[in-house]
Amino acid sequence: MKQRTILLAKLKTFLFSFIFMGQLTAQTTQPVTVVEGYVVDSLKGDTIPFANISLLGTSEGISADENGYFKFSFDEAKNVLQISAVGFATHFETIKIGTSQRVKIQLVSTTTELQTVVIKKERYRNRNNPAVELIQKVIAHKSTNRLENHDFYEYKQYQKLELDLANVGEGFKNSKYLSNVKFFFEDTDTSKVSGKNLTPIYQNEKLSNVYYRKSPETHKEYIEGSKSVDLGNLFDETGLDEYLQYLYIKTDIYNNEILLFKKPFLSPLSPISPDFYRFYIMDTTDIGGKRCINLAFFPRSKADLNFEGNLYITDDSTYAVRKVNMTAPKDININFLHELRISQQFAQLPDSSWSLVRDEVMIDFGITNNKKSLGLWGKKTTMMSDFVFNKPQKAEAYASDQIVIQAKNADEQSADFWEKNRQEPLSITEQNIYRKADRLMQTADYQNFMGFKYLWATGYWKTHKVELGPLGALVSSNDLEGTRMRVGFRTTYEMSHHWRLEGYGAYGLLDQKWKYNGALSYQFNDDKFNNRPQSVIKAWYYNDVEIPGQNIEKMAQDNVLLSFRRGKFNKMYYKQSIGIRYTNENMVGFTYQFGLQQRQLTPAGSLSFQRTSENGTNHTGVPKLQTNEAFINLRYAPNEEFFQGQTYRRRIVNKYPVFTMQYVYGESGKTARHPFDYHKISASVVKRFFMAPTGHTDAMLEAGRTFGKGLPYPLLHVFNANQTLNYEEFAFNQMNYLEFISDKHVTLVVEHAFDGFILNKIPLIKKLKLREFATFKAAYGGLDKANDPSQNPSVYRFSTDAKRQKLTYNFIDGTPYMEAGFGISNIFKILRIDAVRRLNYLDHPNVSKWRIQGQFLFDF
Repeated sequence: MKQRTILLAKLKTFLFSFIFMGQLTAQTTQPVTVVEGYVVDSLKGDTIPFANISLLGTSEGISADENGYFKFSFDEAKNVLQISAVGFATHFETIKIGTSQRVKIQLVSTTTELQTVVIKKERYRNRNNPAVELIQKVIAHKSTNRLENHDFYEYKQYQKLELDLANVGEGFKNSKYLSNVKFFFEDTDTSKVSGKNLTPIYQNEKLSNVYYRKSPETHKEYIEGSKSVDLGNLFDETGLDEYLQYLYIKTDIYNNEILLFKKPFLSPLSPISPDFYRFYIMDTTDIGGKRCINLAFFPRSKADLNFEGNLYITDDSTYAVRKVNMTAPKDININFLHELRISQQFAQLPDSSWSLVRDEVMIDFGITNNKKSLGLWGKKTTMMSDFVFNKPQKAEAYASDQIVIQAKNADEQSADFWEKNRQEPLSITEQNIYRKADRLMQTADYQNFMGFKYLWATGYWKTHKVELGPLGALVSSNDLEGTRMRVGFRTTYEMSHHWRLEGYGAYGLLDQKWKYNGALSYQFNDDKFNNRPQSVIKAWYYNDVEIPGQNIEKMAQDNVLLSFRRGKFNKMYYKQSIGIRYTNENMVGFTYQFGLQQRQLTPAGSLSFQRTSENGTNHTGVPKLQTNEAFINLRYAPNEEFFQGQTYRRRIVNKYPVFTMQYVYGESGKTARHPFDYHKISASVVKRFFMAPTGHTDAMLEAGRTFGKGLPYPLLHVFNANQTLNYEEFAFNQMNYLEFISDKHVTLVVEHAFDGFILNKIPLIKKLKLREFATFKAAYGGLDKANDPSQNPSVYRFSTDAKRQKLTYNFIDGTPYMEAGFGISNIFKILRIDAVRRLNYLDHPNVSKWRIQGQFLFDF
């Protein structure tokens, strides 16, 4: 869920693929008018906050800030600004087209001059504030002004998502490394955003039919046409599109929170918005023949996840939103963001209801804070038309468990289909991006460069048919193997559309043993990128060393970052496993998996498998533990989305829960001296709760039970401990390996990310854009007498140290293990540091109350 492999790194592989190749200089080739300055009182000279500045004859406009400052950029052939503010006469200012200029706008007061003037600066208040009263009326009428007020509705939707390189300099274009792809930088465009020289690099179009039913509430989108720029073999277009759609998620101003960059922004129409926004009535204006009130809003804290902008509210009893223009404050705690603009237009439909008819979201990214440096500009435009109300479709239209359903031939639609159904035509530049991308894919320079980017993103070096890696596991170390060297491989789609072969070999310099793993998979469908639905059978042989209870989810167990641990620990075992499993995945997020495996565990280092003799005085060593198992795994992740490539898949975290359940039946085999059999069942749920404006909470609840008598402890539940210096979200970071073992257990993990909500309020500290976390984890379990070595001498004795001091414990009745902590992330934009406090069981050996851990965490 923190996505240490980092979804952002995958996105950046594409978004900033040219960032480090050349000079980061800006070139502006088209005239853009930029006007900046202050609005002041002509008599007193005081600045006038929140004045309204618009371009006469257009719908473009902005508001000055609280200090009267504004900066207005546009590319329209208009040269008159209209400036207005409550209590002042409207002023018209003539400006020069196509240049940057500074102005001082003086407004004349329309109030009566008094003999004695008392100037009193009042603090902004919600009470008796007409602007707050207006927004509260808008909030009260939300339900009646939404389409969901109808029992049924449907409409046609056209969506266009485009990405452009911004400010590509001449030095960059003329680089000798780009000589063979220079054509790609032709046809730049500056008409889309002020002051930006744009080179299109990606585009996606979709045409859909959208259906809604109130009871039971169902929302479906059927995609009839989908067209994307071909990115070659580096990315799955569907996976990339899903990630970009996640960044540019539909912005519903009527929602209480708006999800952008995987973060919850507080909507100005949330019931609690008056506590986090300041509202000002600016003036009235006519929009499409409808008289509207211009309501400006500004965040009380500019670093929080809030917006600033203007709501245009109908000046009647409906209090409907007619238009929205809003941006992210310049000091907002979002990485790489230069600018965010959201513009929405609402229309009154023939049945008098209101609906969003056009939604534009523009995001300007950049590695540096210099807005004129090379970066990435993106825009998502959504248009809705042909509304039909209270005319239900057939039942099957609402029956699918999927929210978005794409027709099989959606990406094969003809040019005539697009010409007839686009709600607005493509520009010449937009038309050319498809042609230029096809040409770019054929160049050797591009393919070679993408190979380096693929290595950076995935850790694997990609050849035509085989990938070598991962880079992060080439050299690592642990207390048993000493320095460990490893090399691995996996085949690609070019080798075979259905067969996959993967494996690795590793060698420890200290234990002087070879470890290896090999797996062969067969994919029944012919999907190039392993898209859903999947149907795969896999066989493997595995021989390697493992730490009991260590379960690292986001990276390889021998990643170099895990080489650094607190204390010495060489209680490991060599694990040999051979097995086969079948995995089936459907389009609604349900996956089932079943298989067979044989495992053999051989204790290594200072770990030993020992039983107490029948007379209770001697201990008998057991050289190895062997089991035969059959297993079934179930997983349900509704509305799940991925960012993926040919050989990897990364989940995009959303608001929907993920449910899992596992069942295992195992037995020791007839030749075992002490035969046994067992059943293991466990279940878990993981969910993210978005809680604007205070961030989000990730929670995980897991419970399990092992049924059997006289079971060796490696077959029970060994709690997931972590003694590395790398912080793990779902592990107990202050628990030692093998410290707690149970045959029945429950664990709870809760982590809240404040996204800077607290630190943004602290002077000076807020400039660092740090973000805070709070965590709490608890574990509890128990042992049946038959599985407790202190009560059943026939089972394996728990591990001890060199002094025969006890290292493994049962839980004290009614007392769970607990730890809590707080963390600071976004340190240099890549690092998170956590302080973890162990709350109890402090009398166990080799434990401490506090520990500092870190992790690389790359996020917006």
